[in-house]
Amino acid sequence: MYVPLSSLRELITESKVEDILREEGLVQDRNAETEARRIVQTSMKLFAILVSRKRGADILRFLDEGISDTDLPFVMKPARTGSERMTLQTNGGRDIKVLSEWTDPEIKSLAKKQWRMLAPVFEQGKHYDFPVAQILPFTNSGRIEIESGFSEVFQAFIHPAHHTFWDFPVCRIDYQRVLWSLKQMTGLASALSLIHGFQLLDERQPGRYFGRHGDLKAENIVWFPSYPGCTDSDGILQITDLGLASLHSIGSVSNGDPAGMLGTKTYRPPDNYRNLRISRKWDIWSLGCLYLEFITWIVLGFDAIVEFAELRGAEGGETDEFSEDYFYTTDLRDVRPSVKAWVTRLSEDERCSDMLYGLLCLIMRKMIRIEPKDRIDSQQLHQQLLNLLEQAASNGTYLARASERSPI
Repeated sequence: MYVPLSSLRELITESKVEDILREEGLVQDRNAETEARRIVQTSMKLFAILVSRKRGADILRFLDEGISDTDLPFVMKPARTGSERMTLQTNGGRDIKVLSEWTDPEIKSLAKKQWRMLAPVFEQGKHYDFPVAQILPFTNSGRIEIESGFSEVFQAFIHPAHHTFWDFPVCRIDYQRVLWSLKQMTGLASALSLIHGFQLLDERQPGRYFGRHGDLKAENIVWFPSYPGCTDSDGILQITDLGLASLHSIGSVSNGDPAGMLGTKTYRPPDNYRNLRISRKWDIWSLGCLYLEFITWIVLGFDAIVEFAELRGAEGGETDEFSEDYFYTTDLRDVRPSVKAWVTRLSEDERCSDMLYGLLCLIMRKMIRIEPKDRIDSQQLHQQLLNLLEQAASNGTYLARASERSPI
């Protein structure tokens, strides 16, 4: 397993490194801001390796020896001729003095685990010779194409942060497509509102019956190039697969059993593990997660959706139950830091217009909320999206401009 370069850049920032340096008491006689900048600019991978080995406090000693990311990977060597003790040298053959205080198990662990942070970035026309320990930045692989007694040839995909192929300049956003996207989000909210407000009269059990979907996910949002009543040349999105949908009387609208829900884990709210009775607010959380991925696609492109999922998955901890790419923390008390950081990244991008920023605010303040009571209902959501749509359709500046804004 490797850590993508994009994840390292998200996790190791100057502010975070500065906080660590202060907490460890490493900068009493130094400028913390200057040292943090030096680490991020020259030794981000080295710092990540040391932190993963619980030796992050040694980073300044490495830097004082003039050792940085350019000296990676470290190479295992005997400490001296005839000695059984091992040590590490830089890739240029230079001894690393600070390691003289490390134990043999620590040195061997560093030599082995460093490769997780050293996945290569492929460039067009360049030849690469890799050691056996090298981890390649593949995201997944396809079926085996050719197999013999000695080898297998298979299809693989390189992580988008680890190659420069087809590296075109960032294009300006097609704002007609952005407007179409907002229309679709509004339409999805309208459809969910209809599901939630569905009324069924049963002669045996008089009263209103309410619905919920229960399994909103990307796979259940289907694009149709044409549809009865749709006049948009770009087609329409529709909610499908009501396999987990349920109807409840007004007296039991929030009495669903979470244990019986088998929907997609990624978009489930924390209600699932907090033993809360299921309500229609379950769907609001799921739709908010989908909207956040929708905006990611608009601003950063499809590959960024994969990157976003990997960042969330990296926070899953060691518990198998929480190794998924949920949007909430494993203690069920908050939205994951990677989600908050991702929203900040989106909101600060020059392609995030005032309209998209307003949509991000709506998602984070009224949809992706830990407590169900803090989530907006589907009718209110539909109305607020209609308001955004009306403003965007009548004001091209609001649709395209990215003015100064406060953090979300």
